[in-house]
Amino acid sequence: MNLSKQKSFSKFLPTVGISLLSFCIFALCIANYMDRSKARWEKDERIRLLNILNNKRSVLESELYARIYYTKSVAAYVSLHPDIEAAEFNNLASELIQSDRVINTMSLAPKGVITAVFPSDGHEAVIGLDLRAHPKRLKIVEQTIKTRKTFLAGPVELIEGGYA
Repeated sequence: MNLSKQKSFSKFLPTVGISLLSFCIFALCIANYMDRSKARWEKDERIRLLNILNNKRSVLESELYARIYYTKSVAAYVSLHPDIEAAEFNNLASELIQSDRVINTMSLAPKGVITAVFPSDGHEAVIGLDLRAHPKRLKIVEQTIKTRKTFLAGPVELIEGGYA
């Protein structure tokens, strides 16, 4: 009896071996597929996030360049009209920043001394302020005068309170 059981088991041994080998191959194929799927998903996700970041960067750059354009426009106008009155400056500044949700104040500082600010309400304390007398602002004022280029700086503590 024992011999017949052993013979019948030996008949199934190749079948079990083939089944086990097939299972291992199938498991490896599934693992490989999952790795490739994960890599593809990660690549697609990276591309999606990069597109989002590029769009955000583009919006930020355009907003920033618009603000720089404002300042350059005012600088050009003031250089053509060096004897500009505070009322004329206020009209110019109000036109430029009336619909801007970021810039809410603009000041005029020939030779580093603030002579006009728009809007004047709440900013009266800065009229006559010599920006060169403030160490945190001195470097930017000197760079601006020397190079005649626009610089962005901040945050800077405001004389009238708060930061900008």
